[in-house]
Amino acid sequence: THSYTDTDSLGVELHIMFYQYRTWDYLNDVTFVNITAINRSNTDYPEFIHSIVVDANIGNSEDDYYGCDSLNNSMYFYNADNNDEDGASNLGYGIDPPAIGIVGLNQNMSSCVPYTNSGLNISNKWNLMKGLQPNGDPWLNPNSNETKYVFSGNPNTPSEWSALSVGEPTGEAKGIFSFDFGSFSSGDTLKQSYAITYARVGNNLDNIQSIIDLPPDVKSFYENESNIPCSEGTWNLEEMNDLNVTISPNPSSGIVNLSNPDKTILSLTICDSRGKVLKELSSFNKNTTKIDLSSQSSGVYFFHIKTEKANAVKKIVMR
Repeated sequence: THSYTDTDSLGVELHIMFYQYRTWDYLNDVTFVNITAINRSNTDYPEFIHSIVVDANIGNSEDDYYGCDSLNNSMYFYNADNNDEDGASNLGYGIDPPAIGIVGLNQNMSSCVPYTNSGLNISNKWNLMKGLQPNGDPWLNPNSNETKYVFSGNPNTPSEWSALSVGEPTGEAKGIFSFDFGSFSSGDTLKQSYAITYARVGNNLDNIQSIIDLPPDVKSFYENESNIPCSEGTWNLEEMNDLNVTISPNPSSGIVNLSNPDKTILSLTICDSRGKVLKELSSFNKNTTKIDLSSQSSGVYFFHIKTEKANAVKKIVMR
């Protein structure tokens, strides 16, 4: 039986695997989830919907918002303003709180709506899984059109439909996004994969924009590269914490100076917060190297420094 939803056992066996990659780019903050569902019962289910409920609780959970992006198959959560106060739980992030998201990587989602587990019976919850309100009525967007994707606009665009743009009361944000598989007969096996994403690269709106932008890259990696054995990794290298290389100023307004007083032979790769390579320098040993990033937008950038025997990563903030 299922204590969270107060429903009976379905006779469905679940195999769930969580895994991560240690990288120098955005993937370092992504958690992948593979779910295999096997119908071990003697019952054929003619209507089978696989739903994921997320209770985000970003720091102080009383000032969170929910949203979704049907085009990118994702649901996300963010702080309503740029200060996540401690609140009653004393768990606030403070200034520049992070945002999180969850992305469907296989089947396209069939609905994504706010969720509550308070005072709902099984029929109410089934309606939510189908993208309806608990009483079975459809959700309506600001144009009074029926929708199964609530708060589907970008919070950074005031004209789009988001919890922020309509001044939705803040609170404990929960969402349910669903995948309609049709039938699920006895003995059948279904598979679905997700990615949980995280961003804290700037203020609350910068972070949610990063979460909104990530799904295509995550899905492309999952489809094209996730089954490739790791190469050029760091298993035979030491993480060098005492490398005599400094990068200044930090924060920077565009020009960054890399100081290498020992004239160690270096290779440098500069990436943005999504892992996109912006500049590469190989086999140089100048005492000082000037790097121009003035054409880049504000945010966090990573300087991946590699020597013959070690790796180091330094984080730079661009203003």
